[in-house]
Amino acid sequence: MASHKLKMPLTVIKAYIQLVGVSKDDCSDRIKGLIEDRFQTAKFSNLIQQTLDISSI
Repeated sequence: MASHKLKMPLTVIKAYIQLVGVSKDDCSDRIKGLIEDRFQTAKFSNLIQQTLDISSI
């Protein structure tokens, strides 16, 4: 239950980033922001996974 509550919002954020990324606008600032958002989302996802792994011990 806890894993779903932690991972679901992250999935929504990832989907939003992907949708914005396929936009027809090619703004370099937007692309830089998307790259940073994906990096931060990946870090958060990894942190959640590590927390869940530790809690299963």
